[in-house]
Amino acid sequence: MEGADLLYRWGTSSLYRGYFQDYRAFVARPAAAAQSVDAGESRVVVVQSDLRNFYDRVRPELLTERLRDLQDPDDDADFFLLAEKVLKWRWDERDQASVQAYADQEEIPDFERVALPQGLAAAGFFSNVVLLPFDAELRSLVSKEFFVGAHLVDVARYVDDLRIVLKVDNRQLEMKDIEEATKIKLDELLQSDFGLSAAREKTRASEFGMQSDRPIVQQSKRMTRIQKAVSGGFDVAGGEAILEAIRGLMRSQLIHPEEHEEDTEWAFTPVADVPDDTVARFGAARWKRVYRWLRPLLEEEDSYPDDSLDDSIDDSVPTFDELEKTRSDLDNEAEVFAADLIKRWIADPSNVRLLRIAFDIWPSSSSLQEVLNLLKPLALGTGEDEGPRLVAQYCLSELFRAGATETGFVCDPDEIRLNIEGYRSTLQETAEQVIEHDASALPWYLQQQAMLFLATRGSVPHLIANTDPELRHYAALLRFLDDPSTASSATDFATFSVLARHCFAHEGAAPLIDPHITRARLARLVHVDPTFAIEVIESHRDFRWLLPPYIARDLCMTEGLSEDPHSLARLVSDGQNPFRDEMALLQFAIKVLHILRRGQRSVITPADLHIDLSYRSLSDKWAVREGDFRVLLRHRRYLTTSIYSPPDWCLDSERWRFQLGYLLRFVLTERPDFTSSVRRSSGQQTSGESYRSVGMPWKMRRYGFFHGHEAFGDRWLPITEWTTKLLIELLAWPGARTPGFEWVDDGIGAALNAIQERIDKLWRLQGASKSELLLKIEAEPPVTIAQNRPLRAAVVQTVLPQESWFQRGPEDLCPEHRRAMRRHLATALSVVRSSLRLRRTHEDGAGSIDLLIMPELSVHVHDLGILKQFAISHKAMVLAGLVYHKAREDDCQPFVNSAVWMVPEKVREGGRQIRIIEQGKHHLAHSEQGLNVRPFRNGQWLVGFPWSPESDKERLWLTASVCYDATDIGLAADLRGKSDVYVIPALNKDTTTFDQMALALHYHMFQMVIVANSGKYGGSNAYIPYRKNYERQIFHFHGQPQAAVAFVEISDVSEFLNRVETAKDVEVSTTGESKPQFKFPPAGLC
Repeated sequence: MEGADLLYRWGTSSLYRGYFQDYRAFVARPAAAAQSVDAGESRVVVVQSDLRNFYDRVRPELLTERLRDLQDPDDDADFFLLAEKVLKWRWDERDQASVQAYADQEEIPDFERVALPQGLAAAGFFSNVVLLPFDAELRSLVSKEFFVGAHLVDVARYVDDLRIVLKVDNRQLEMKDIEEATKIKLDELLQSDFGLSAAREKTRASEFGMQSDRPIVQQSKRMTRIQKAVSGGFDVAGGEAILEAIRGLMRSQLIHPEEHEEDTEWAFTPVADVPDDTVARFGAARWKRVYRWLRPLLEEEDSYPDDSLDDSIDDSVPTFDELEKTRSDLDNEAEVFAADLIKRWIADPSNVRLLRIAFDIWPSSSSLQEVLNLLKPLALGTGEDEGPRLVAQYCLSELFRAGATETGFVCDPDEIRLNIEGYRSTLQETAEQVIEHDASALPWYLQQQAMLFLATRGSVPHLIANTDPELRHYAALLRFLDDPSTASSATDFATFSVLARHCFAHEGAAPLIDPHITRARLARLVHVDPTFAIEVIESHRDFRWLLPPYIARDLCMTEGLSEDPHSLARLVSDGQNPFRDEMALLQFAIKVLHILRRGQRSVITPADLHIDLSYRSLSDKWAVREGDFRVLLRHRRYLTTSIYSPPDWCLDSERWRFQLGYLLRFVLTERPDFTSSVRRSSGQQTSGESYRSVGMPWKMRRYGFFHGHEAFGDRWLPITEWTTKLLIELLAWPGARTPGFEWVDDGIGAALNAIQERIDKLWRLQGASKSELLLKIEAEPPVTIAQNRPLRAAVVQTVLPQESWFQRGPEDLCPEHRRAMRRHLATALSVVRSSLRLRRTHEDGAGSIDLLIMPELSVHVHDLGILKQFAISHKAMVLAGLVYHKAREDDCQPFVNSAVWMVPEKVREGGRQIRIIEQGKHHLAHSEQGLNVRPFRNGQWLVGFPWSPESDKERLWLTASVCYDATDIGLAADLRGKSDVYVIPALNKDTTTFDQMALALHYHMFQMVIVANSGKYGGSNAYIPYRKNYERQIFHFHGQPQAAVAFVEISDVSEFLNRVETAKDVEVSTTGESKPQFKFPPAGLC
């Protein structure tokens, strides 16, 4: 700490991200280092090695010694004492014999205590601490002789793996000699570290260069290309190519295996730069991902009959590119691929992830039975050979775990072919056999996973009465699922009820426990999970009389408690929340701060705040934004603990922060349990019964709030990053800081001033007509900006959906139409990628894109993931019209029409995220007024494009209106002078009118106007107010129906932002011609 400020982050997301990304850099580094060597007559050799049984050989004393080396005099000594105690693991008494046998076999001394258990998430980090002196020794040898005849060029370490680049002057040294010399040198450097040594069998040398004796197989480069292809999105043809690339990657393992019989290995056998098991796991996981994505897009049957593939010349004969796979073709490949993974697992049972992926791809009950026939005799048998038995038991437990959490669980039933029920029934029979087996003969983890799998199946063997310390709670849970009356206490009842609801997606959990509810049990359930308690109470309204009054107030269930009909709790519960936009929310905050300024010490809940709305405020949201309301405190009589109580460690002078923060979160989440995030689901239900994590309880969530825009559920919610940062600072842990919000530490007075300044700034942004609340989004740049950059946009004129698909209603989109839309979208994005590659061949720097624009209704809400992939891979913003959908998932109101912005940004932790916001459509087209669609526009977003390396430079502001909203003259007037690029996603038949509208708007608003119309009607266009008529129209698509892509560019953003001043500075030459680039501005801007 420095004073009161923390110098490290509470979270570890950047630490983990860097840890795993470093492996890619680690694998790529040797080639880069070797490439830079001027070898001359020498050879450049890359040696791979790792430390033998590294994790097992690190003794607690060694780790403690290394930690002490890092201790400074001012550090907290108790922390290091605690670390010494924690990082000293002992084996369970029941495993002592097996542990000793393993230690004797591997010659590991003092193995009774372990510092870094394998599988511990933090083990990799602590391994770096252990090897700090080793790293220093290696660094000191760079550019020096490593052993006789070889100099060290570069060295890299990733946990216990090493990559060493040598310049070998002695050409007489064979690869095996180099391997042996390297091993000896590494052991010499490690000799003081308690038995650490290099593994000779994993020390492999290969020569770098075109004419090497033993070349390097650069699997890492192929893996990187595959990963980029998978992550960036693909169409059907691209998906087929990726599958083939993965098969090629995995086939190369068979050609160049990692391990050979020593007497049969050829001297020139290539060496792969990535271990075989890593390649296999990588390939299997990516193949499954591509298969799942690709299958729903394929047709069931071949579009071309067999008799069309003859020697005749006919227009109907398809080209090779048109001969796409059918689902049956892909399923056949999946079955073969899964069988190959099972075969690989049989050869190496330690790589059990291959077995799990195989059954996730192809959950065949017959294949499962064959695998179980191999495992059960060993796992449930009594053979003397303990090693194979333990391996079989672990593999079987992994099958149960996967069966409960991953195998065959898909969002779209088209992603999988087989009926998963047969697979699960077969696995269930084996799980029941495990439970019925002698418990003392089986490890606890095998029984545990069998129990959890049976719980997902709703199967509860009657003999569940296990008293084993590791299993008794699981046994009690299964008994509870069968009969809730078996819960021994109110705490157990509440805990098991929450597990039944969340872990096993038990929609009937509330009815299950209803007959067993008592006052004590309900109070405990509220304490554990307020949200589920509300669900239980709403299923049986008489239960609310069991609640103590203070709990009823916390849960906003104040009916019958002298309820204030105008309390904040009642307004929000009744769907009349007037404060759910940034300006209204901040006005509410100011009024609450005035209450808190009076020194209010009692806990304030939403039921205690009376909202006195003026007559004008009841019907005019702008009156609320102006602060035309009062907030009054109704004094509480109950002083017991509340969910709204500030933390115990909070100083009296800072209680106001938490009181205000909790109330603001309640307004935004509209949930009594304001600690939870309101996540939108994908809209697709995962098939089958699965186990899910229960998540954090509300008491823990209070110390790790997520305040991002998406935490509050609605993409259209009109709040900006200013409000989310305010919440972060209000509810921060001691010492944590949010840049720009340090004023919170100065107390209520400073907060009042800062919030009022923000309100004033928002008012200055609004237009004269107040057609809609204008808000700016200022995301961090997704890339580092080294110099001024242009804005490059791609306009994609897609053709689907057809209007006839919505004739019977906005929700009438059948699976065939959904599949067609998804396929159309994927193919359109593939065309954009191809077009960018084409532009790169003829225009420098034109291979990138900053903004992708798509027409109205062009993307289904369930396909947003495809657009998100594009946005991430290209680091580009996306604006696309969404098909009709509900504004909120639990909304009983009609559907809405909107567009979605995707804005990538680099976050402080070093990664990237996509901010998703929704731009609603208020004015419905004539054809929509007969549908079940309602006007919906809660704000007008202005999205800032960062173009300069100087962060204080004004951004280029982009905004959008969905089709008919662009005819709102009041909105256009409000945006004039506020936005720079006006984008209109449209699905409009009257292309002539929209041409004229765009032509008029681009001049009257004096900015770029882009119309992205459906290819069904054509007419997409773009205009900039340039002086010369032929320069003014950037592009225009003529004819229909046609899908097309066009590119638009603002090459000099600085000049464009200054266009009004530039245009007014008219110099007339001797010929009478004016010279500015832009047309003279319209009245009102001069």
